[in-house]
Amino acid sequence: MDGQSSTSVLVAGERDAGVRLDLFVAAHLSGVSRSKVQKGIDDGSVAVNEKPARKNALLKKGDRVAVDEQALRRHAGGGDAVAQDIAVEVVYEDEHVAAVNKPAGMVVHPGSGNREGTLVNALLYHMPHLSRGSASDRPGIVHRLDKDTSGVLLVAKTDESHDAFARLFSTRKIEKTYIGVCIGIQPARHGRIQASVGRSRWDPKKQSVREGGKPSMTEYWLVAHRCGTSFVRFRPHTGRTHQIRLHCSHAGFPLVCDAAYGTGSREVLRLAPLDRPFAHKIVKCFSRHALHARRLRFVHPFTGAEVIVEAPFPHDFVEAMGLFGEIRDL
Repeated sequence: MDGQSSTSVLVAGERDAGVRLDLFVAAHLSGVSRSKVQKGIDDGSVAVNEKPARKNALLKKGDRVAVDEQALRRHAGGGDAVAQDIAVEVVYEDEHVAAVNKPAGMVVHPGSGNREGTLVNALLYHMPHLSRGSASDRPGIVHRLDKDTSGVLLVAKTDESHDAFARLFSTRKIEKTYIGVCIGIQPARHGRIQASVGRSRWDPKKQSVREGGKPSMTEYWLVAHRCGTSFVRFRPHTGRTHQIRLHCSHAGFPLVCDAAYGTGSREVLRLAPLDRPFAHKIVKCFSRHALHARRLRFVHPFTGAEVIVEAPFPHDFVEAMGLFGEIRDL
């Protein structure tokens, strides 16, 4: 997709031959349900070989699928969000952008089944100026975090700043640092996990490591390890949905309490017997997957200054850190 158009062109490969158009488009767009994709196709936001197509059309190898992503996402938005008096912790703010510390359990923007209680609902109450966003119910939202991932998230205050920060994210010029608590094999002191990521063929709500997925890389550093559990610092070099969670599971040290990608009491039972009591204590600290977006670092597109924004650790991480003892380099 170029900077002047919201239309992207997807080319059907050999593995896509015979796949329905709506399934093909949904597999390539994160955060948009199949039903919303179908409505977008009916609304003319998708064309195959420069011609209108039906949602149940079967693709052939080499078909060019043009998707007006902005129009489709706006169509999928479902209407304007309403302001709600919900507390928001602001950790940085200037005239162009703000950064908030999103709590675990909060959805970023309204969607199917989550029209209220989201971060957007809270932002509309506390901030008089936000960018229009990519859809009517996503004002200010430049990037997202999973519902149960806590931590720092940027919010654009003007359309100009939205475009500028969206470009920084798309060109990987914003350095993102996450902290996670993992269970399983001990990670190397420093490593990279490179595995292609795509939507799961068996569960549309999950991602999977599979051939034909999008190239993905997560760099990591082991901060502390004890009794089969580890504090790990992550730097994703790509921005795939669920990337860190999936890569950790793929590498053999999934995040603690990540129900979607493989941990629970059975993971503790796989540890050596003498390691299990401590691991059980760590697991009990968390009621969600143990991942926190700790830090964003970037050169401000309007001032030219380097900005480093950090989100304080929530209580579950603080409790787990207390069990480990002194931990540095977080």
